Amino acid sequence: MADIIATVSDPYGNTTDGGATVVASQTSVAPNTIENLLDVDLQSLTNGSILIYKNNTAKWTASVNLDAQNMEGGEF
Repeated sequence: MADIIATVSDPYGNTTDGGATVVASQTSVAPNTIENLLDVDLQSLTNGSILIYKNNTAKWTASVNLDAQNMEGGEF
C-alpha cells in the first residue's frame, strides 16, 4: 500500500501534486467516528452522556454529570 503524503483537490475533483495531475488510491481506513479522535475519552460512555471538555486532561470526556459548568439563565 502506498501512503499519500499530501494531495490538493480543486472544486472539480482534480487532484494535483506540484502541477502534475495524480491519481490517488484510497486504502481501507476506518470510517470517521468519534472513537477515532485522539482528544476524546469515551471510557465513561453511557446512555444520555454528553461530551465535556476538561482542561486537566485536554480531552473531551463523556459524562452524565455536570460538575464545573457556569450557566447563565438570562434576565426575566
